[in-house]
Amino acid sequence: MVSKKPPAKTWTGVPVQALTLSAAVFYLAQVDLLRPLYAQWDKAAHFLCFLTLWWLFHRVLGMGRGVAGLLAATLGAFIEVHQMGQPSFNPSWADFLADLAGISAGWALTLAFPAQKGPA
Repeated sequence: MVSKKPPAKTWTGVPVQALTLSAAVFYLAQVDLLRPLYAQWDKAAHFLCFLTLWWLFHRVLGMGRGVAGLLAATLGAFIEVHQMGQPSFNPSWADFLADLAGISAGWALTLAFPAQKGPA
C-alpha cells in the first residue's frame, strides 16, 4: 500500500497567502458601505475578525502560535495607524485591544482544543 504525503508547502506559499489574507481583511475594513453593518458592534467585530484571522494563520496556513499572533497584531496596529489619516475613521486603543483580545482567545482555544492528529 502506497501512502500519499500531503503536498509540501513552499517557503513562498505561506507568506503570500498570509499577505493576501491580510490585504483582504484590511480592504474590507475600509469599505464605507460595509461599516454601517458592523458599526454598533465595532469591538465585537474587531474581536471576531482577529480571532478568525489568527486561527486562519495558525491552523490553516500552519504558522506557529507566536508568528500568527505577531502577524495578526501587526495588522491590527497597522489598521489603527492607517486610520489616523482617514477622515471618516477613528483610530483607538480600544479597537487594538479588542484585536489583541481576539488573538488571545484564538490562542486559548487552540490550547484548550488541540488539533487531532490522524483519523479519529
